[in-house]
Amino acid sequence: MTLEKVLVSGKLAAIPAEHVSTAVEKALELTFSRQPAYGGPGWKFLQLVNGVPLANLVIPFPRFMLNGLRFMWEFSPAGPLGLLTSKSERAALASGDMRLLSRGMIGSAMLGAAYLFRESDLAGEKWYEIKTPDGRTIDVRPYNPFASYLFLGDMIKRLRDGTLFNTDMKAIIQTLTGANLRAGAGLEIVDR
Repeated sequence: MTLEKVLVSGKLAAIPAEHVSTAVEKALELTFSRQPAYGGPGWKFLQLVNGVPLANLVIPFPRFMLNGLRFMWEFSPAGPLGLLTSKSERAALASGDMRLLSRGMIGSAMLGAAYLFRESDLAGEKWYEIKTPDGRTIDVRPYNPFASYLFLGDMIKRLRDGTLFNTDMKAIIQTLTGANLRAGAGLEIVDR
């Protein structure tokens, strides 16, 4: 059954409510729009930003930022550490749900690839630049979450080269908050 067939038939009730709910949750996750868990630190931060007048000028998309941070944690070598603190994650793993481990492995592979890229001849002068074979330079900051891995790969390279402390604070803030839109949409406070 397709959505078009359901709409033409006029029988929207033919789609079970649990399927709609699952699809909406997945769409919210994929677009970094999911609401943080009620009462948790992310939820409290979101309430704070939304409750303080003009705070959205400093942090314009707090829910996106929180989802980006959650994504970077889950898809990192540290992601499986959730097994140490969460009974529900241990129970899910015991029942055969490998999501936590697979996300950690994917994130580890992406971080490794980003580090190798930053060591390659295609890496630009700045962490977010890619040099193409025809001589063009591409700014990859709009391509999150992949840009965040390039930033972390660059940090590892700098650590190994002994140049870690020459890092631009603005780049760290942009990477951690997802405020990487540079075509005139940057955060004024970050730019200053």
